Amino acid sequence: MKKLSLVLVLIALFINSHAQQSAADSLKRLIAAAKDDTTKILLIFKLGSMYENSKPDSAMLMVQQGIRLSRKANFLKGEAESVNIEGIVFMEIGNYPKALSSFLLAMKLNEKRMDRFEIAANLDNIATVYSYEGDYRQSVNFSKQAKTLEETIHNDKLLSYNLIGLGDTYEKLNMLDSARIYTQQGYELALKLKNPDLIGVATNNLGNIYSKKHNAHLALGYYRTALPYFKKMDDNDGICESTLGMAKLFKQLAQPDSGLYYAKKSMAAGVHGGFTERILNASQFLTAYFKERGRLDSAFHYQEISITAKDTLFSQEKTKEVQNLTFAERQRQREIAGQKLADEETSRKNLQLAGIAIFIPTFFVFVLFLSRRKAKPRTVEFLGILALLLVFEFVTLLVHPYIERWTNDTPVLTLIILVAIAAILVPLHHRTEHWVKSKLVRKAYPPIADVNAG
Repeated sequence: MKKLSLVLVLIALFINSHAQQSAADSLKRLIAAAKDDTTKILLIFKLGSMYENSKPDSAMLMVQQGIRLSRKANFLKGEAESVNIEGIVFMEIGNYPKALSSFLLAMKLNEKRMDRFEIAANLDNIATVYSYEGDYRQSVNFSKQAKTLEETIHNDKLLSYNLIGLGDTYEKLNMLDSARIYTQQGYELALKLKNPDLIGVATNNLGNIYSKKHNAHLALGYYRTALPYFKKMDDNDGICESTLGMAKLFKQLAQPDSGLYYAKKSMAAGVHGGFTERILNASQFLTAYFKERGRLDSAFHYQEISITAKDTLFSQEKTKEVQNLTFAERQRQREIAGQKLADEETSRKNLQLAGIAIFIPTFFVFVLFLSRRKAKPRTVEFLGILALLLVFEFVTLLVHPYIERWTNDTPVLTLIILVAIAAILVPLHHRTEHWVKSKLVRKAYPPIADVNAG
């Protein structure tokens, strides 16, 4: 019976692997046959997405081709999506500064396109980079921004990814109750969506949480549940994390052989995928394992691997680069917020000017209406002059910003232009005022001689 089960598992894995390779081959044929650049770019993007968690080198070749074609065709959507996948590949192989740079660029491109779905996805990816870098507070900050946007656009897939990511970050902060709540919410959404990738990540993360809660048997159950999902999706990164989690638990349960077996599986999957952080974690475990058993040659071998991986991930130059990118993005967000406030202020001013522009003619019509009624002459005269004052002051109000712009806000030049305008408006104002007094008041109260003549 065990042999039959093993055969069935091997057949299932072969069929899944063959199906995925077949899909990749089909996409390659479609890319070769594509007549226009837009179609080719979208197909390249899809193929790059397929490889991002299993074959990062192949994915990188695809997305770089997509970026070149997108820029050549001025296809903003294709460029944004390709750059985002580029960021994912950099993140998977442990180059966090370049990953962050790619995600920030993708977000800027999507802000130009005003694509809120893609902006939310970029924010989630930025949060993941900061989590990998160990800057968990910054990670939570970006995750919360993404969560607000995802709830606004009602996108359950992105929201599930976000909740699982938040749970993962809180787990790393050892805030295990928050971690469990967010991860469980993300898991339930993933089940509703029937998304195997998200289900696998959520169950793996629940394994991490219950491992920290010292519930080894429940944690092992979650890891074992996650593995088939990762294998089905050919997700080597997920396999690395689950198998190393199992190795640590078997060590706690005093089953060192099982611990060694799963640690080596994690190491192999990390090397196969080129995932530097996973290689670091597995090599650190294996170094400690062999040291405890006095097998110093093996311990030294894995320690060298660990040192190389750590230097690759956390060199001072890379840390500084991430800090610079973080500062630049904060500055950009401040500028965006400042511009938003300025736009709101301009909008308010424009609304006020529009209101004044509507009010003045309405008020003038009202004065004309009064002039035809039996209103007091002084009232009609006062309202007519008030209407004129409003017109002339409104003209000054409108032209003043342009004057400031033309003169670069130079006081002397501004004064000269305003005096010139006043030299034109004041005589015009006096003549119009005389007309108002003579015409409007005359209409309201015709001269006695004219009445007698009638």
